Amino acid sequence: MADITGALADIRNTLGRIEKAVELLHTAPRLEPVDPSVKVSTAAAILDCDESFVRKLVKDEELSSHQLGKRGIRIYLSSIEDYRRRSTVLAAGGTPAAGKPKPKPKQSASFNEAMAFMKSRGLV
Repeated sequence: MADITGALADIRNTLGRIEKAVELLHTAPRLEPVDPSVKVSTAAAILDCDESFVRKLVKDEELSSHQLGKRGIRIYLSSIEDYRRRSTVLAAGGTPAAGKPKPKPKQSASFNEAMAFMKSRGLV
């Protein structure tokens, strides 16, 4: 009889803890993703390009992404839309609205010397 009473007390304690946990679950704020993200393959389908090109855009920081595990990459949808907007403006002959300016290639002293020589000869 004492065993049954002890078991019932344990069950009541466990039920009490479960009820508290369920109450916390119902009152806890829901976490929504700030910016949804998609797989590289999905981003490639959205942009109508190859996955390797999407990975290059991530490497060149044209698309924002985050790491998921060791190998998984997820691309933020907002960065895909921003990239499409920038690409559309560039294709129309405008200037990029939010794009980074492309740096000019660095010219060495020997390059400048060669250009000056060619200019003096009227080749350029």
